[in-house]
Amino acid sequence: MKVKIIGIVFLAVGLMLISGPKVFADQQAEIILKALINKGIITQDDIDNAAKEVKEVKEVTTDKKAEAPEGIEERVTALEKNAKDTPKWVKNTEFSGDLRLRYEMIEKPGPNGENDNRTRIRFRYGAKTKVNDQLKIGFGLATGSSDAPTSTNQTLEQEFQSKVIWLNYAYAQYEPTKWLSLIGGKFESPFFHTDMLWDSDIRWDGFTAKSKKTYFKGTKLPETELSLAGGYFPLDNNTAGESDLALSVFQIGEEMKIGEAAKLKSGLAYYNFHNIEGYSTAALEEEKSTNSAKNGGIREKFRVLSPTIELTFNDLLGIGFPVTLIGEYANNLAVSNDKDNDAWRAGVQFGKKVKKKGDWMVLGQYSRLEKDSFVDIFPDGDLNSGGTNARGWELIIDYGIVDNILLGLDYYNSRVVSGTKANDQVFEADVVIKF
Repeated sequence: MKVKIIGIVFLAVGLMLISGPKVFADQQAEIILKALINKGIITQDDIDNAAKEVKEVKEVTTDKKAEAPEGIEERVTALEKNAKDTPKWVKNTEFSGDLRLRYEMIEKPGPNGENDNRTRIRFRYGAKTKVNDQLKIGFGLATGSSDAPTSTNQTLEQEFQSKVIWLNYAYAQYEPTKWLSLIGGKFESPFFHTDMLWDSDIRWDGFTAKSKKTYFKGTKLPETELSLAGGYFPLDNNTAGESDLALSVFQIGEEMKIGEAAKLKSGLAYYNFHNIEGYSTAALEEEKSTNSAKNGGIREKFRVLSPTIELTFNDLLGIGFPVTLIGEYANNLAVSNDKDNDAWRAGVQFGKKVKKKGDWMVLGQYSRLEKDSFVDIFPDGDLNSGGTNARGWELIIDYGIVDNILLGLDYYNSRVVSGTKANDQVFEADVVIKF
């Protein structure tokens, strides 16, 4: 006879009630119940009800005069039917989100400078579903004052008006084998980089393929994962008869575990922007105007080679926390005069990404982007108001107040590489709630 899921529940609960706390069967029962809860097959209420009924059955075996509770068999059948009828994709769906509350101060000194203090929110919510063993689908919604790709913030203003929600991402991910992943739609960056060139809020539109494989596992050589990634991304559909603006990307990367002491992660990316030379800036939805222009259009081509590296020491010199060195460089190989075409970042991070109470992280970094080093609508939107032709320092401090709630402080001190644009000082104080 086929063993029924609900029967397993009663067996597990029965073992826990009958056995002593140090009996091995009790440990097995706990493992069984936790596995069923994690799979979404049963709930804590099911376990509580089962425990109650098993206890009553136990009392029946002790007291011969007592009778078994009525309806136990019917309730078992109903619970089993609910578990059987629930589609697998429903059980395999995970929801997540976060809410960020921010106070921001912006100061732009100088004769044309300005100051701005504002309160802002960011809300994001999404789901990820495993349709089958090879296919996943995800989607997410987010706030934003516009459809700008580099920000999901919404300023609290306009006399309590309702705030706009945008489709932040929607994608399908197909993995025909363990070493190959194909993604299409709108999704988080599939490439390794910092936010110097690509703001962390950007969700990419298009198609990508990524392959990875681990080498030297279980040997004396450092365990290393090598990866290859490539993709094609439409940027602007030009209906005026000119060629469409698009981007193709190729990146090779590696992650190496250097024993228990350190980890090295690096990538070399090549970004090729198609048909961008002479493209009208007025035709773009986003316009920063920090790239060189000619006759109302973008003057240069953009074929950018960019290496990125992170070296993490798990406990450098026995100080009790990880230290990470960060470096990124970009060179636009297509600039005609070989000037104003470099960008670089150097930084150091103490601590680790904050996830629970007591976690902390401090990051200091310096960035410099010459005006034709990269297409100006994509870099960090807070460094000198976004765009290229910017250089400056950033200091980030994050601390876990309680589990899933962190306090974040972020300070920028930036200015232009050349020209007379006002310098920026930006201070941001955040409370981020993750769920």
